Amino acid sequence: CGNNGWTSQVTDYSGEVSSNGGFAVVKGDYVYFINGIEANTADNKFGTPVKGALVRVKTADLGTANAAAQVVVPKLFYSEVTSGKGFYILGDYVYYTSPSTDKNKAGETLNSKLQYVRTKLDGTDTKVILQLDNLTTPYRYVKSGDNVYLVVYTTVDGENVLVSYNAAT
Repeated sequence: CGNNGWTSQVTDYSGEVSSNGGFAVVKGDYVYFINGIEANTADNKFGTPVKGALVRVKTADLGTANAAAQVVVPKLFYSEVTSGKGFYILGDYVYYTSPSTDKNKAGETLNSKLQYVRTKLDGTDTKVILQLDNLTTPYRYVKSGDNVYLVVYTTVDGENVLVSYNAAT
């Protein structure tokens, strides 16, 4: 994905996680959240998105003049799944979905395809786990032992099935 000249300000991302899988997740001393909704057709080059990106605020600063959001992952967090959509913080990584930035032979961005992605909480090590041809496939990220899996409910050979992918491999 490249960092597009963007440098993270996040250095400490330790702590326990609560309320995974929604639009806001608490980890340690911070609330991580998606700062607005952006269309799948918006510029999604890593480092560009401002609206629709992952940011965090210290929980102690919420509701005060000191509340300043830090950008964690400057990429669109997006899905048209109507239930259970959101992001997951598992270990030192955030797992999410984002419109594809790939281009077809005519140079058009394939933003009607959805990428399932992980990025380290310091904004490095972004990896596309899977790309599907629509924006509406139901999904979950789950952790089992030391492994994280992406589970999608999709159609394979005309059958609706659950398919699991190891997020690391």
